[in-house]
Amino acid sequence: MSTNQLENLDYKYPRIGKSKWTLIPICIFLVTLFIYFPITYKVKSILKKQLTSIPGCPLDYKDIKTEFFLPKLIVEDLSIPARCLNLRNSPDLKMKKVFLHFRGLSFSPFGPHFLLETTILKNKLSAYITTGIGGMGISIRENVFDSRVINHFVPKFRLSGKIKTDLLVKTNSDGLSDLKLNFRSNDIAIPPQSLQGFKLSTLILNDLLLKAQMKGNKLEVQDLILGDAQAPIRASFNGNIDISPRNFKNSQLDLKGEVKFSSEFLEKYAIIKLVMGKFDKRDDFYQIALKGPVTRPTPQKAR
Repeated sequence: MSTNQLENLDYKYPRIGKSKWTLIPICIFLVTLFIYFPITYKVKSILKKQLTSIPGCPLDYKDIKTEFFLPKLIVEDLSIPARCLNLRNSPDLKMKKVFLHFRGLSFSPFGPHFLLETTILKNKLSAYITTGIGGMGISIRENVFDSRVINHFVPKFRLSGKIKTDLLVKTNSDGLSDLKLNFRSNDIAIPPQSLQGFKLSTLILNDLLLKAQMKGNKLEVQDLILGDAQAPIRASFNGNIDISPRNFKNSQLDLKGEVKFSSEFLEKYAIIKLVMGKFDKRDDFYQIALKGPVTRPTPQKAR
């Protein structure tokens, strides 16, 4: 090709009529619909089966709707029975709408992968969830929950404050298969309440840290810390929890640690000195072991 021919080449985009430009987004939409419709329809069927086939805990819902343009499923009026959470005297956990935004496929477990968004007890919740034939995986990252959520799951012991939560849960046909958690707070308090006949006034603790991960059938508690340097009660524990996969309430504690009470607290609740007198003391910290079921831990002398 000569130099003159190269200079005469037209590098402009070819002209496309307005009608053709109008057809382009329509074609893209139809192709997207074609790609996602069979996948979303299949995922919807899998989700319905997952919600109703959990052993001993079928979930209730009003309807599951599908949106294709930004592919997602919407579960309306989802209700988790209290017995599924091992809560006897608590109301069912209800969510008006649960949005499941399709994020492709996951391989652990293998199945459709979603970004879940909903509101639980007026707290926003976002999580990544994978549902598959082999089980289910849930990952919660940097979610903040206030006392309404805390007290729903622990109705016999009330707390106030906010807890930042990182949580990974995996289940299979045998129940719980993996668990990692990291709960932390700097504004935790115990409001006035009666605990096993013992009346408590407000206790400002501030710090809370619970860090644990599952190893085999045991949950290794790496850190359980309660209270800062100015708190009336300070505690630190670590150890193991023998997990009962099908009923967490039957899991057994085996923790060791120490507890310290402020002088003001001991003056106000003199009976504490009598109760704690049987435990060894090191630098004003009582050395304690916690054993027994997680719902009824028994303090024992540390060995």
